[in-house]
Amino acid sequence: MNYTRTKISCYIGYVVQAVINNLLPLFFVIFQTDFNISYTKLGQLVFINFGVQLFVDFASIKISKILGYKKMVLLAHILATLGIAALSFLPYLIGNVYLGIVICIIIYASGSGLIEVAVSPVIEALPEDNKTGNMSFLHSFYCWGQMLTVILSTLLLKVFADSWKLVPLFWALVPFANLFLFWSSPVVEQEEQQSDELNEKQSVFSFKFFVFMLLMFTAGASEISMAQWASMFVEQGLGISKTLGDVLGPALFAVFMGSGRVLYGALSQKIDTRKTMIYANILCAMCYAAAAIASSPVLALVSCALCGFSVSLFWPSILSMGAQAFPNIKTEMFALFALCGDIGCSVGPYVVGIGTQLGGFKLGFLLPVIFPLIAILCLIISKKYIKVRN
Repeated sequence: MNYTRTKISCYIGYVVQAVINNLLPLFFVIFQTDFNISYTKLGQLVFINFGVQLFVDFASIKISKILGYKKMVLLAHILATLGIAALSFLPYLIGNVYLGIVICIIIYASGSGLIEVAVSPVIEALPEDNKTGNMSFLHSFYCWGQMLTVILSTLLLKVFADSWKLVPLFWALVPFANLFLFWSSPVVEQEEQQSDELNEKQSVFSFKFFVFMLLMFTAGASEISMAQWASMFVEQGLGISKTLGDVLGPALFAVFMGSGRVLYGALSQKIDTRKTMIYANILCAMCYAAAAIASSPVLALVSCALCGFSVSLFWPSILSMGAQAFPNIKTEMFALFALCGDIGCSVGPYVVGIGTQLGGFKLGFLLPVIFPLIAILCLIISKKYIKVRN
């Protein structure tokens, strides 16, 4: 059976997730100037987005067994379409802009959570070799989606300068179209290997599993802290215009992250994943520190871009390593890993928002350095406790 259409729809699914996670931050400056929303409340919007996703991640353990992966993905695209489209009118319709935004976030973040849990297992279950490379290539589409979201949204905001609410209507077409593409695509519903309940519980509550979950937390925090705040950091922290700032900030971040994932997908069978991730986390910590303390805007921009390259391995590598290390609990593993990753995605940007509110962008971008440092410690520990192939 040919699964090309399945792959394409999964790739677009990650583009949808990229739209969900990266569209709203492009409106942060607008929200602050037009509606007087503080840095802390902007950080809360990010926290709510990923907080809803992590709740859905947890619920997906049961949902996947009731609906199956295909119906989960279809439901995800319906929610994504409704939530993104509602962002264009609901905040004004109910008379409370901030509450309206929150309601939209809850709707589309539920779709994003379902995508995160269901799409990776669909790719993992396809009867093909080099699953690690396939996983990395899949996740690269999140990056290309992020890049397209930033660039096209920036152009649309330029054209519709006083009508930012038209932009979400444009992006709602993506999940709407992919809903029909995935509907007609064949899916291999993943069957769990038989294992007794006691062994599953022992695996989930083992030290090895805890190390993986902590790695996922740091991966989410390291990646999304920069991705969510790069636009405002470049505009207000470096004094660059919004149009140029969005292209040089989050768009470059996405390009470098996507390139890193494609490169890793091609070389995954030839490199030591654990060692490479240690080096990548070192680079990530250096990038956050450089962006915070750099006196040159050029150096700060380079740091933002290189941060994208440094975090490119984190999420897909941990998922692939986990699928190899815990073959008997894949449904629970993908859901719990997504849960931990989204906790990191919630906490990281919120930490940046609090730090920026208290001490400006210098403090805001210094605080996330702690996340890659924790990851390095986990990776060092994992050499003894986690035995997986590359």
